[in-house]
Amino acid sequence: MKSKMRLAFLLILGFLVLTPTMVSAQDAAPNLEVHKINGKEYYIHTIEAGNTLYAVSRMYAIPLKELLKANPSAADGYSIGDRILIPLKEVKRKDFTQTVEVDGNYLIHMVEKKNTLYAISKEYDVDQKDIIAENPQVMDGLKEGMEIRIPVAKIKKTEEKQLYVPARENIWQTHTVAAKETVYSLSKKYQVSIDSILSVNNGLVGGLRVGESVNIPIFKIVETDTDTAFIPAPVFDSTSIKPAYKVALMLPFFLKENKVALETENITASDIFGMSGYALEFYEGFLLAIDSLKNEGLNLKLMVYDTENDTAVTAAILKKPELKTVDLIVGPMYYKNFVLAADFSKKHQINIVTPVKQSNKILLGNSYVSKVATSSPLLVKRFAEYCHSNWSKNNIILINHQGEEDDATIQTFLKSYKKSMLDSKDSTMQSVPNELIYGDKSFSNLKNNLNELKMNVIYIPSENQAFITALISSLHEVKGDYKFTLVFNENILNYDNLEVKSLHDLNVHALTSEFVDPQAKEVKVFKEQFFNRNKHLPSKFSYLGYDVGYFYLSLLNQFGVNYEVMFMGYNKEMLMMNFNFFKTGIESGYENHSVFLLKYEDYKLKKVF
Repeated sequence: MKSKMRLAFLLILGFLVLTPTMVSAQDAAPNLEVHKINGKEYYIHTIEAGNTLYAVSRMYAIPLKELLKANPSAADGYSIGDRILIPLKEVKRKDFTQTVEVDGNYLIHMVEKKNTLYAISKEYDVDQKDIIAENPQVMDGLKEGMEIRIPVAKIKKTEEKQLYVPARENIWQTHTVAAKETVYSLSKKYQVSIDSILSVNNGLVGGLRVGESVNIPIFKIVETDTDTAFIPAPVFDSTSIKPAYKVALMLPFFLKENKVALETENITASDIFGMSGYALEFYEGFLLAIDSLKNEGLNLKLMVYDTENDTAVTAAILKKPELKTVDLIVGPMYYKNFVLAADFSKKHQINIVTPVKQSNKILLGNSYVSKVATSSPLLVKRFAEYCHSNWSKNNIILINHQGEEDDATIQTFLKSYKKSMLDSKDSTMQSVPNELIYGDKSFSNLKNNLNELKMNVIYIPSENQAFITALISSLHEVKGDYKFTLVFNENILNYDNLEVKSLHDLNVHALTSEFVDPQAKEVKVFKEQFFNRNKHLPSKFSYLGYDVGYFYLSLLNQFGVNYEVMFMGYNKEMLMMNFNFFKTGIESGYENHSVFLLKYEDYKLKKVF
């Protein structure tokens, strides 16, 4: 009967005018992240005092001509704080650790193996006699590792001298980012517009980072003979704040298909058609989020649409005149339908969110799209960083299950782990995790690589349930001889054939993007409120609906229709997910970084991070 009531509820979905917010921020550490811009991958380097384009090219092991091709305006000069694009495909990996120093009017060149004076003179376009004049010791021969000074003033091609001249002083005031600061808080502090902050920082790709200096669009104070000259900047534009907002919720309710179920006398959950059950559960959570916010001052007109799994239906919905007036679109859930809605959102400059897993292709070239579900590579990168920080002294083994698509995951892990090694200030000897290709008879090989004295941390990215079950069984037999920490992807949480005792005994961990802690006070309150309203317990999609609804409506209420820039620094932990968005490219959308590492402790799942 409850299912029938819920289905009947679907049939009266319409326009809901409700009155329902909150806030937080980010604490991030600077790092080199890969950004996709117009389909190409880049690092982004922020120019520091003393940097030259040549120094940047050596730092990233990229030819100068390729650096200029990616940043044509840099040939005319660059300032401290400017951001330079580094195209990844041009980086020479074997030279990646090379650097170049600037000493006053000189470049410091470190002699490499097989370097000749002639080759160095050609590289910098400086006469050999000028190099000798500054470095008389080279007359006795060049030696690998020797440092020689290259006089910038003697570079022949005047148009290339700019490449070797340190960055000029920044004309803008700068601000050092502190924990929990956002672009919005900076705009309020300095009374400048958010757009102007983004403009003088090349779009702030990657977001604000604690300790990083960002430009503020206010000219520096210049001391003159008479008085202090100061040019004020424009005031923050508050027109993005509205007295009321419109939100379109586009979900696959399959109302027509469910009409038959409504005619059934004793309807059960199995009678509900396809994905409509998930859609309804998401909707129930979303409505509860609105209820939770209605005392915070948000005036909301919610428009609910049934997209089914039909692009023609979705296209017809998007042709409705009222869709052009909405401030936010949530959904659709199916990929082809979402692509149509995303194109519509870009054309009409409307923010849109996908609440479920989708390909990152939906983010390319559309800054109005945000993606809640964290991609697998991001999970693996974060886990690799954690491994290096916390388990580098242990015996780390990566299992590449033969014949499966584990290789890409393993390579992503190794790349991130090695980067953490390079960035680390730890001077002790560190080893790279050991990758094992695991076939049908490979347990003996794995056993030979176990260490009796250290903790054996084994990462198994495979999603083959039979393989995982057999491996856990084999490791359980030798657990008395070794100490284990086994790490799997989130699929391990869905295997009913595995006993919790075995998972507990082997110290099993799970890498996932979502986690509901049943002991958390907020979760207990939500479950009670949800049950009182809907007469059944919440599902995963109910939590998802609540988290998405609460987070996005909070953003909308606090920052208005231009809230998308607030993703860079607006950070919140919800019931099931963390919301910590990063822009994936200057002209692209936002991806959420929600990462949890769980472990079995006292026969229950608990959060490690």
